Amino acid sequence: MSPHRLAAAVIAALTILITSQAPAHAAPTPTPKGAATVAPRTAEPRTDPRYYDKALAQNYAEARNRNPWLGAYLEGKLYEDPGGWGTLCGSYCWGRHENGIVVVSSSSVPSADTTGWGHAIRYPLAQRYLGWFQNNTMPVGHAVTDSFCGLTQGGCGVHTTGGSVYWSPNSGTHWVRGRIKDRWNATGWENGRLGYPISDEFCGLRDGGCGTHFQDGSIYWTPGTDAWDVGGLFFQVWRDSGWENGWLRYPTGPEVRSGDVVTQQFQGGWLSYNFRTGQLQQNRR
Repeated sequence: MSPHRLAAAVIAALTILITSQAPAHAAPTPTPKGAATVAPRTAEPRTDPRYYDKALAQNYAEARNRNPWLGAYLEGKLYEDPGGWGTLCGSYCWGRHENGIVVVSSSSVPSADTTGWGHAIRYPLAQRYLGWFQNNTMPVGHAVTDSFCGLTQGGCGVHTTGGSVYWSPNSGTHWVRGRIKDRWNATGWENGRLGYPISDEFCGLRDGGCGTHFQDGSIYWTPGTDAWDVGGLFFQVWRDSGWENGWLRYPTGPEVRSGDVVTQQFQGGWLSYNFRTGQLQQNRR
């Protein structure tokens, strides 16, 4: 055999050997007719609102389980995920139960990984919340505590992102916020001399003022005077003189007692009362 034919035979033999040892490539498995190709679900990015929607649902369930007094579930706006994304809560999840509601807001949950931000609210406080939901108005924001009851006069309360809501059988359900709430706090809340609020905050008064009426007095605020309470005999005199539109105008400080005499300052003058003599003095500036 010539050298050229020998070389050709060796190359042919090597080609057959290499080809026989190469792995076979399997044909792809065909997709059955009528079957949809399902893409794998990946973890939701934190920018996806659905991620936070699941956080709302988790916080809702935690609050419901923490408050068994709620009773049976009746209706609501809840997160559902029956094998898909389901129904999203939106800005908040809420559910109405036999004895109250559970609510959790996306604005109150700091991040999608936190719990403890869903809260249960008893009736009749809850009735006020349901009205706000229906009207899409939240004057004091969303709850940051469960409702707490057993207060004086059989009352209940709940603190919110923008204030507080209190109820008692004698006062109804009303909210307080801002500097007026701070002043009510300073007087002792419902246990102080003012008792419970009997009105919501009202604004649009002279000098940009706002006020809230309580069982035994009122708190009024303006940008120039801050918030001060007026109660007792001084409240009667101030009311009868025309409130902030009368000669006294707005209160500018608290009652101050010195010996037998208590005094309160107003923009237009001051009132003083002597406990020993029973004498009331009304003094104009």
